[in-house]
Amino acid sequence: DAIQAILMICEIEAWCETRGMDLIDYLDSIYEREGYFYESQENIYLRGLEGKDKIAKIMETFRNGEINLKFGEIVRKEDNLLQIAYSYEENRVLTNTIELPKSNVLKYILDNEAWFVLRPSGTEPKLKVYFSTVGNSQEDAINKNNKLKAEVMKLIEKI
Repeated sequence: DAIQAILMICEIEAWCETRGMDLIDYLDSIYEREGYFYESQENIYLRGLEGKDKIAKIMETFRNGEINLKFGEIVRKEDNLLQIAYSYEENRVLTNTIELPKSNVLKYILDNEAWFVLRPSGTEPKLKVYFSTVGNSQEDAINKNNKLKAEVMKLIEKI
């Protein structure tokens, strides 16, 4: 695998050289075309039976409750436990869309290309929350990520 990756990088570098670019220029051109993506994770440790119950309540609230965000409008919810996706734009369940194994995972996709995922750990007393945003610059993507994270974490704290 590593040999193939090296060959691909060499081919990209040769292509860049014919255009007066280096690999950083090429990477920057991809960011300009596709956007700057930033991902982060928060771990919420909740120990004991009370913690286990709290994690279950958080997942139930997000699974069955109405979640509203100022950061962006939720357009799709994917529920790996129920093996369904729900389109808020179409106001209907989308069938045969979850191709991952059944697990207690919820993913929310927003209208601004951002998303967040809630997943209880299978080995530790914690809830993992993942965040992804895209911006016009790395700083913009990080700032958006921090805003999304703050808003979701505030919703979790209220449960």
